[in-house]
Amino acid sequence: MWSALSEAEKTSLQAKYVVDVADGSRYGVIIDAQSLDESTPGTTGGAALGQAYGSALYVDNAFKGSRPSYSATDHVGAALLGALIGSAMDAPPVRQFRFRYTVRDLSGSVRQIDRVEGQPFRQPTGICIAIPSLALEAQSICDVDIVSFRARYLPPANGKSSNGAVAIPDAKSEKRKTNKIALPSPQSSIVRCKVGPSGIVLVSIEECINAEGKVL
Repeated sequence: MWSALSEAEKTSLQAKYVVDVADGSRYGVIIDAQSLDESTPGTTGGAALGQAYGSALYVDNAFKGSRPSYSATDHVGAALLGALIGSAMDAPPVRQFRFRYTVRDLSGSVRQIDRVEGQPFRQPTGICIAIPSLALEAQSICDVDIVSFRARYLPPANGKSSNGAVAIPDAKSEKRKTNKIALPSPQSSIVRCKVGPSGIVLVSIEECINAEGKVL
């Protein structure tokens, strides 16, 4: 988008703002998100086996010899002790979800990013994110187009004609602002353009505007 601006427009912006031309591959919009539950249940086979072994061992020992000495309380205790020892072989449940995000960056490229999380909550589609961290970014970074950008940051000056000329403020008389504007890089000028009834095509912003098309 920066490359689509005229030199006068660039000068006007740089006089008012600290302009940061963003790398189009570092920001994008999530266009699809799929999830897969990879959680696994815990196992209890070790505890059950230990309990059975402890119970059987106690019974064998209680009835050995000429004078059996069986105690129901000791029997239960032996079974519980066996279950406790056997549980060391069990695995705890694991809660895990895999998300596959399809992202279109500001240069028009589409890529997929996988994330594994412990919670079933994912990023929604349509939001602006940083790549590859998937951290939320200001939506204005991804939603801006050349027409809305000019309307927002380059309003026509009083007394000027409507031919697109932009008044350049006097840097000496106007205090320089420190607002930071993140702009897509020149590589990010490829847009979806609707030209008449012919359908939607991928072209540069300049070609879309020259063809009197509508930027989508």
